[in-house]
Amino acid sequence: MGGHKTIAGSAAFYIVAVAAGVLVGVATGGPHWFAVVAAAAVLTAIEGSIGYGLDNLPVPAVASALGIIWLGL
Repeated sequence: MGGHKTIAGSAAFYIVAVAAGVLVGVATGGPHWFAVVAAAAVLTAIEGSIGYGLDNLPVPAVASALGIIWLGL
């Protein structure tokens, strides 16, 4: 939906999202691997589909919701 996104940027976002999910999971009692990978994929899809910096609005909100629902935070 506008803006210029690259595969490399999306891959970097995914890797950082997985790493953050694993770190938060370890800190809260062990990561739920499938949920971490799935949440990172959902967030990467959102980040990759919205351009012009507007992805900064839904990504934190969705990340918080997925953290509560899927990761039990």
